Amino acid sequence: MPDLGAPPPYDVPDDQPWVHVWGLSLSQPPAAAQEWAHTLSQQEWQRAARFSQQCTGLDTSGVDPRTRFILSRGGLRYLLSRYLGAAANTLTFAYTDRGKPYLHLDNQPSSLHFNLSHAGNWVIYGIGDYPLGIDIEQIRSLKYLSGLIKRCLTPREQAQVSALDPMAAEYQFLRYWTGKEAYLKAIGEGLAYPMDAIEIEWTPLGLRNSEGYPLNEWGLHCWEPDQNYIAALVADYRCQVRWQSLLSNQASSP
Repeated sequence: MPDLGAPPPYDVPDDQPWVHVWGLSLSQPPAAAQEWAHTLSQQEWQRAARFSQQCTGLDTSGVDPRTRFILSRGGLRYLLSRYLGAAANTLTFAYTDRGKPYLHLDNQPSSLHFNLSHAGNWVIYGIGDYPLGIDIEQIRSLKYLSGLIKRCLTPREQAQVSALDPMAAEYQFLRYWTGKEAYLKAIGEGLAYPMDAIEIEWTPLGLRNSEGYPLNEWGLHCWEPDQNYIAALVADYRCQVRWQSLLSNQASSP
């Protein structure tokens, strides 16, 4: 298990925007959840208890929902505590009107930004000094693909996906979905914002609005953190991004 008193995971640059991306596999020994469980707040424990009462089965990761929540939220607290040099159990979270969480330190929003997403066997975290959004999806069969394409993609994106065979179309749709959801999380809107109001071209500066104008302040990073998974990060276009596996020494770049 990691040392909770360890220094920050990377030197944080002071001359350019930065983002660190962390991935946590949910295939952890029970000791991992036990180690982090004591750092949760009373409100988080109540949420964990509701998972225990409402969900009795395992999901596609083979992890029960209560353990999934403890690992994902405990991992977030652990990471943020290392960046801030504060005890994990002292961190306080608040939420925007759209439900995006942020750190609340000394009765003020923290300048440290973060976002997380989970799917299947993975939780991923983005941490940086500017607003950001992150999303991960498990590559899977989509039951209502044709309807999703019409509702979520622009006409040009629809034409590109519809020209593919069914398996390739599902994969390409999920690429669009992760990129768009990451952007909506970065701007703090979430799925209340129409996905077809954003268009993606697969370049680092490939985000456009519904009128076709580039969203030049944002950079788009897409990668596959593991087999059968797609992930996307949207952050300040100047950011250099690095991926690191939590509870592992393996690292790679998106």
